[in-house]
Amino acid sequence: ESEVTPEAVQPLPKKLRSRAASAQAELLASNWTRAEELNREIIAALPDDPRAYHNLAVALEGQGRSREAEEQLRLAMKIDPEYLFAPSTLAQLYCTRGRVVAARDLLASVTPPARVHPSALATFYTAHAAVAQATGDETEQRRWLKLAAQVDPDHAELSVSLPGSPRRGSRGVWGRLLKALSR
Repeated sequence: ESEVTPEAVQPLPKKLRSRAASAQAELLASNWTRAEELNREIIAALPDDPRAYHNLAVALEGQGRSREAEEQLRLAMKIDPEYLFAPSTLAQLYCTRGRVVAARDLLASVTPPARVHPSALATFYTAHAAVAQATGDETEQRRWLKLAAQVDPDHAELSVSLPGSPRRGSRGVWGRLLKALSR
């Protein structure tokens, strides 16, 4: 069992924090090209941090550059196998492309680290929910989404509601990805 703690994330070096915040804001605003530029700058300065590769992948996916996005997610997973956002995102992307077996197998190969940030664990759980949704298993989808809500009730992916509950409006990239899955 993992310890869920906000301290599980290593802070970025001070000199990159404002650039990373700007890159995140560009992602949330769907300014994909600018987000790509900023994340490439972060990678150039800090090539061993999986967060920038992950965020670059989201920007590339937003531009319809799926193959490149998958490559960046695989790089993030290689750099840090415990970084849950990368395989979770890749699994969700697989689901949107009908590659549900690949998504399920990928998630089954991942073990959450001993210490994990609530948002990372919630993202991992919502990726499992996406697989359940893609296979038509609403009971399993609901179970995974409830687990995600328990560890991070304000998580962006939960802005796409549980089946049978009122919608709360999509926030952020993850909310949009899950919304796309629900179509």
